[in-house]
Amino acid sequence: MTPDVSCSTARVPRRRVLHGLGVSLCLPWLESLPVAAAGDKGSSAASGPPQRVAFFYIANGVRGWDKTRQAADGGIDFDFGLAPLAGLAKDVNVAHGLYHPGGEQNGTHGAKAASMLSGAKANHSTTEVRIAESFDQLLARTWGGGTHLPSLDLSCEPPCPGNDVGYASVYLNNISWKTATVPVPREFNPALAFDSVTGRGGRGASTKKILDLVLGDARDLRRRVSTADQRRLDDYLESVGDLERRIDRSFVTAADAAWHPAISDPDMDRPADRPYPDIAERTQLMVDVLALAFRMDRTRIGTVMLNNERSDASYRKVVAKATAAYHDISHGGEHPHADIVAYIATVFAGFLQKLKDTREGETSILDNSQILLAGSMLYGPSHDSKRLPVLMAGRAGGRVKTGQVLDFATAGDEKRRLNRLFLSMARNVGLELPRFGDADSPLEEFCS
Repeated sequence: MTPDVSCSTARVPRRRVLHGLGVSLCLPWLESLPVAAAGDKGSSAASGPPQRVAFFYIANGVRGWDKTRQAADGGIDFDFGLAPLAGLAKDVNVAHGLYHPGGEQNGTHGAKAASMLSGAKANHSTTEVRIAESFDQLLARTWGGGTHLPSLDLSCEPPCPGNDVGYASVYLNNISWKTATVPVPREFNPALAFDSVTGRGGRGASTKKILDLVLGDARDLRRRVSTADQRRLDDYLESVGDLERRIDRSFVTAADAAWHPAISDPDMDRPADRPYPDIAERTQLMVDVLALAFRMDRTRIGTVMLNNERSDASYRKVVAKATAAYHDISHGGEHPHADIVAYIATVFAGFLQKLKDTREGETSILDNSQILLAGSMLYGPSHDSKRLPVLMAGRAGGRVKTGQVLDFATAGDEKRRLNRLFLSMARNVGLELPRFGDADSPLEEFCS
């Protein structure tokens, strides 16, 4: 099925932003802004360690994943794409067969990413965007309070413009949704992500609110876009304003007074103020920033889009045979897609190891975490979403047994609902939800 506008053949002239006194704010997708020709260079326990939750999203399917099996000795035999995680086999669970029954099962990429953390079916439109609040934002709203950032939402490549078979481009570029109509602003500049975690503002930004700084530019832009885009812009600015207000909360709650973060100052250098066209370099930096945020306890909830749906990123610097765009490669043969998946697993394993090496008394940050690596389709060529790749790392403070390969493929639709896993994760952080999306009971295999 051919999309209306391919990500590999269209570009926004420059990264469209609102500006003000040295601060820039990336805009959401707006139908009124033109897409230009390719070639433009635009840039817990109350007294103990808290839990952390993170979601890593891999787009366009995986290779070298679903042959992962429980070994005869009780360990895990990893398929090629997950082999870099072999040293962490006792810290992870691999789940086969989970899926979102209410989502798109085949066909387009258009709405797969957007439904990943809710299971909701996106409204099929390029102008009226509607999905559902995502699970990470439900946690940020109800559980994750008290930290510098209620959640840290990162992307390893810039937004993909255009739309996909009648689905707005905003669906391609966002897994985190504050409401059914408002995606959470995602940061894809490593330096600015670092600044948001440390509060250091390496560019000497004013301490005035970002919304105050960009208000003039926003008013000017609002006069020049469609009525529908005016509503989108208002909703987007409100979501940023809400983020600003939540950042003002105290760094540590009274309940955590007896516990202190592993580090109080960053132990990584601030990324340089420059474009990062190499997705491998940006991915490593973004993963390092999230690890830093957890180790400094600046947030307890994170999301990382490792790539966009219909990604045009190049992985040639880490996989020599990856000479085409990632989306095109994902629709090709076994290699080099499996090599790219293995590279992503290598970066993910490094992130987990850093959390494991950071001690919190008798446990580690990884012990006190639930880290999900997942995607919204199993195979790129078929766009198959009837089984999703799902790997969970961490023990949720001792509430989850790890080192397992769990097969739900023949368990029936009720058992296979991915939203049941999210209910398990909520229970593990002390949040008892009667329902989330299409699920009303947790998966016992993932919670105490």
